[in-house]
Amino acid sequence: MIIIAGYVEVAPGDRKSFLARAAGAIASCRAEEGCLEYCFSEDTRSPGVVRVFELWVDEASLDRHVASVASGGGPPHSVPIRSERLVRYDVAASADLVRVDPAVSRAPGGRC
Repeated sequence: MIIIAGYVEVAPGDRKSFLARAAGAIASCRAEEGCLEYCFSEDTRSPGVVRVFELWVDEASLDRHVASVASGGGPPHSVPIRSERLVRYDVAASADLVRVDPAVSRAPGGRC
């Protein structure tokens, strides 16, 4: 399993536009084979920062995704990017730390 985590920073006034323009591409990425999670979310402490979290089944799935993004299939950068950092984590094992009934606790759509 592979985790990609990091951030994209845009001007504070551009963040909502950035997220709105990225919504379609995010939905497409979530539908890719091997994608378990693909989330962009507002950082509540930094007005121009969008947090990124991706979870991929394996190297082949991530490679296909990266190739798709490189060919223009990723989220569109509709506003200037001030800074960006994505870090890859290779996961050898995982286990639930907390598990609550998903019917009660998860947002509509079942993803973050």
